Amino acid sequence: MGEHCEEERHKNLYLWQGFFTSHHEWWDYRNNKKNSRSPDFKHRDTGEALRLNPNYPPRVNLQIQFA
Repeated sequence: MGEHCEEERHKNLYLWQGFFTSHHEWWDYRNNKKNSRSPDFKHRDTGEALRLNPNYPPRVNLQIQFA
């Protein structure tokens, strides 16, 4: 089970790096979310989803503000 969590964390980190590199390729759903479990961002081509997490380091939230 720990290995699966580590894989998910690595995938999530990879997606966030892609978001910060090319944020124009992602839809921003933060202001229009109808369900709290819905993604905050979704990739326009691949459909991969990102959700904000209050446990993220402050620098992630800061980077999102400037994206």
